[in-house]
Amino acid sequence: MKKGQIFIVIVMLVMVGILSAYKIDMDKMRQGEDVVFSTWGVKYRPSVEETKSGEKQILKEETLKYNKLEIESSGEKISLKVPDDWKYEEISGDTQYKKGVRIYNDNFSGEMDIGFYNGMFGVCGTGLEHKEITLENGKKISAGYYYDNEWDFIVFESEKGEDAIVAINKGIKGENAEKALKIVKSYMKE
Repeated sequence: MKKGQIFIVIVMLVMVGILSAYKIDMDKMRQGEDVVFSTWGVKYRPSVEETKSGEKQILKEETLKYNKLEIESSGEKISLKVPDDWKYEEISGDTQYKKGVRIYNDNFSGEMDIGFYNGMFGVCGTGLEHKEITLENGKKISAGYYYDNEWDFIVFESEKGEDAIVAINKGIKGENAEKALKIVKSYMKE
C-alpha cells in the first residue's frame, strides 16, 4: 500500500471512532445517564448519579436549579419555573400568540409553547378528554388530552377577559411530557 492510502484508511478509522463515541454519548444523554466521552457541546446533567458505594440513584428534584421565566402582555404578567437544562425563546409576533415563549430541551424531541393566545382558542372535541390537574399554587385546572397519555393543551383564563393564556404540548412524549407538565404546573399570575 502506498503512504497516501494508509493515511486515508487511518483518517477513516478515526472518523468512525469519533462518530461511534458521539452516538454512544447521545444515547446515554437521552436515557439520563452519565456520558462516556463528552457532552459534545450540549448543556447536560445526568438525572442519575453514582453514590460512593457505587449504587445508582436518581437525583432529587431539589438538586435541580430553576430559572424564573416571565411573560407580560396587555398589563398581565405570568411566570413559570423552568429547570436550567431547558431552554426557551420568545415567539411573539407569531400568528398564534400575542406574546409567548417556546420551551424545549435539547436532550429530546418536541417543545411546548405558552403565552397570551391571539384571539379565541378552540379545539376539536373528537377524542378529547379533560383531566383535572393541580397547579403548585393549589389551583385546579383542566388539561386536554387526545387519544394518548400525553397532555396536549391547557387553557388559563385571562383576568382581563381578553385572549386566553394557553400552553400547548408540541410532540413531547412520555416521561418528558410529565417534566413539561411540571413546568406548566409552576404557572403563577403576578
